[in-house]
Amino acid sequence: MGLKSTLGKTVGGLIRVNRSKDLAGDKEGGAARNGQLNSRYVRQDSIPTPPGISATGGQSTYVYNGKKIHVWTTEGSGTPFNVTSVGPTNNTIEYFIVGGGGGAGGVLTGTIPISGGTITVTLGAGGVGGDANGVPGVTGSNSILTGGGLPATLTALGGGGGAGANPALSGGSGGGGGGDGPGTPGSATNYPGPTAQGYPGGTGCTVGGQRAGAGGGGAGGAGQDRSAGGAGGSGRANSITGSSVTYAAGGAGGATGQVHGVAGTDERGNGASGATSISGSIGVGAVGGSGIIIIRYVFI
Repeated sequence: MGLKSTLGKTVGGLIRVNRSKDLAGDKEGGAARNGQLNSRYVRQDSIPTPPGISATGGQSTYVYNGKKIHVWTTEGSGTPFNVTSVGPTNNTIEYFIVGGGGGAGGVLTGTIPISGGTITVTLGAGGVGGDANGVPGVTGSNSILTGGGLPATLTALGGGGGAGANPALSGGSGGGGGGDGPGTPGSATNYPGPTAQGYPGGTGCTVGGQRAGAGGGGAGGAGQDRSAGGAGGSGRANSITGSSVTYAAGGAGGATGQVHGVAGTDERGNGASGATSISGSIGVGAVGGSGIIIIRYVFI
């Protein structure tokens, strides 16, 4: 056999061996090794989604202690929560929702599983104050998460408006009764019970001819009655952001003299304090604080 023929057979054999090794897999990464595909040859759409959630939205986002946090602080329907990927595990969100204050806004907190999609976010504004001439305050607006990959709508109710000479209004927490007391306090959503969003307002009182409005209910306690104007109900502390913050405190009731109400704190859902009048000089109420929505989750 000639040299040319022998060399051709040798090269052809080497090609067949190397091609066979590449298809069968070797230590350098063939298509298969021990019956399993090498990652260089796996289709990208067959790779499992990693655990956790990927999403955008909110007025601010940041990472704390291994979780991503989204915060909404702008009133109304603004930036949605857009969920772009959800893994097979760690697929739940923690939520903290506060309605707009009247009495204090209602507080709704918990966890819920989600799937991909666009969740509409609506942030509650505080209710406009009444006056000390019998005009009641306005109930705050609701804060809501709905649609997209949520299995249920989540709603924290706005706080009930305080009374003038009229019954106080109901809401997440109830408004305080007027100074022609004992009046009718506003009731609170799901109170009493484990799903209560807040506490009722006080009744208002008249002591020795002295009229005093009651405090509005808060997320942590009921509004109070006293002759100098009842204290608002306590708020509720929460640390979903990484720091403990107290939300949804009730506003104090009005007492004597001409006093204008003081607005509730925005992004807390606090109730405004009550107004009072004397000798035809009418105190004007103030607006409750806007609510807040916070979402936290394990991110991809």
